[in-house]
Amino acid sequence: MTALFRQSDEALSGVKLKGKNGYVIYDAELEQQVMRTRLGFNLHNVSCNLPAAIVIYKIDPQNTLLYASGELLRLTGDESLDALQQRTAGSALALVDEKERNIFHKESESENTKIFRYHLQNVQRGAVEVEICHRLELHPLYGTICYAVMLAREK
Repeated sequence: MTALFRQSDEALSGVKLKGKNGYVIYDAELEQQVMRTRLGFNLHNVSCNLPAAIVIYKIDPQNTLLYASGELLRLTGDESLDALQQRTAGSALALVDEKERNIFHKESESENTKIFRYHLQNVQRGAVEVEICHRLELHPLYGTICYAVMLAREK
């Protein structure tokens, strides 16, 4: 019954995002869109002028990407969140160099808050070295969420 309430709430939120006086049929993609929009609206104002990238993703087998700040788009060379989502198939794992993905996945599930170094995939320049600090939080509807901050390493 809880899942039914959550899905109906997501469908209602989907209607509100498109304007009032409408209807939306629930599907899993709608849930992701509503989740990204809810998070993005609140974080956009905060993350606009930060010198660090903010990334939020779900701890699941794909490390499902939920939010990326404008600074992350600058670091990756993507023109928009939609372009980043398409290039990475919605996975935070696809942000990092292919050789580092296994360790990234393991370290993202670590409860320890420490700084990790990786190479992000930039669509124009190849790899960009970054330092990442993250924190895991349990969300009542979405499970374990990783909140990460990334800084480009100066060469």
